[in-house]
Amino acid sequence: MAHTPSQKAAVVYDRNLILFAGPGSGKTSTSIAKGRRIVGIPDSRLCMVTFTTAAAAETQQRMTASFANERQQLPSDRLITGTFHSLALRHYQRHVKGHPKLLPPPARSAMLQSMLAKYLKDDRAAYALSLEQYQGALNPSRLRIPAEHMGFIEEYLQKMAATHATDLATIMRDCTMLMAAGEIPLLPITHLIGDEMQDADEVQLEFILNHTRSGVITTLVADDDQTIYEWRSALGYAGLQRFAAEANAKTITLGENFRSREEVVA
Repeated sequence: MAHTPSQKAAVVYDRNLILFAGPGSGKTSTSIAKGRRIVGIPDSRLCMVTFTTAAAAETQQRMTASFANERQQLPSDRLITGTFHSLALRHYQRHVKGHPKLLPPPARSAMLQSMLAKYLKDDRAAYALSLEQYQGALNPSRLRIPAEHMGFIEEYLQKMAATHATDLATIMRDCTMLMAAGEIPLLPITHLIGDEMQDADEVQLEFILNHTRSGVITTLVADDDQTIYEWRSALGYAGLQRFAAEANAKTITLGENFRSREEVVA
């Protein structure tokens, strides 16, 4: 499919960028075309990060197909794809010695359900939400978390410490903070594309900015009208504004829509 003028502009732009792209605007094909161009640059190394394993797998498959369509092989040594958590986990385990064992998500969920059982059923979601917000904040002490919820959070942290275990959210935060402090290296990349970045929390945005501040050319793909994680402190448009200001990023909007009739879009 031929690219529209706005898609072409996003693909070839080689500085920090926010790409606003709504449903049906060709967001994914534009990201893949941009990634294909970047990986085609000698000595480039690209990371494409998203929020779900399914989306990461699709990205990898479509990048592979983009090279196969030209009878070329994807230079896999110059492309990293993954979720925030998978990227942070691999990097953390590679560079941090004596790290605690990872409590797998199913085991963590079972532990949380056991801990929440003593609370009223209608209150349990609020306790779990406070833990999500705590773990997604750069400075949790600034959050206004009810005292009873903090008691639950402290109990959770104590249980983890007692078993010398950690979870993916903690690894995400620790990896981000260690990078910021220069105690572990950044990802070995020249370019970064983050998808669905309206749903990034403080820690995830900081993970991105650690690299942008070091000269990694960064593109954030987002649609702030589709923020679905506000309940766990996704930054939405405010996070994109912060990135734009700090990274001096240009904004390109994919204004065309290939999925719906004009009446629906309007």
